[in-house]
Amino acid sequence: MKQFPEINPLTIKQHPNLVASLPDDQQPTKTWYFLIIDDYMLIANATYFTDLETNESEWLHYQIEFPKQGLLWYLDSLRTKFFKTEAGGGLPKGKFHDEALIEGERLKLGRCFGLGADGRGGAMHL
Repeated sequence: MKQFPEINPLTIKQHPNLVASLPDDQQPTKTWYFLIIDDYMLIANATYFTDLETNESEWLHYQIEFPKQGLLWYLDSLRTKFFKTEAGGGLPKGKFHDEALIEGERLKLGRCFGLGADGRGGAMHL
């Protein structure tokens, strides 16, 4: 598994491998960044967070990296297994995840149930 250094949220906008950025439609202080480095796709986000009690601010960031072919698998899995019923070719009853081994990386996509703090459920990316 290839390892990548953490992306710096202060300089990511100037990163030479940045191919796209997208503001989060639910959280205006969060931005998603998409980078391609060699044969890997990196998805990172950065949020400028201010603690309401202490009024201290800091950058919170997260990143995930996987082989570029994994993006095709991810999109195909969503389309063919999670957006269809069992009768239509989707996941069988009682199965809530899909996984694959792509270029030595184990990728998994699962469905979560219940309500989050914002009252929404949905897909969970592992």
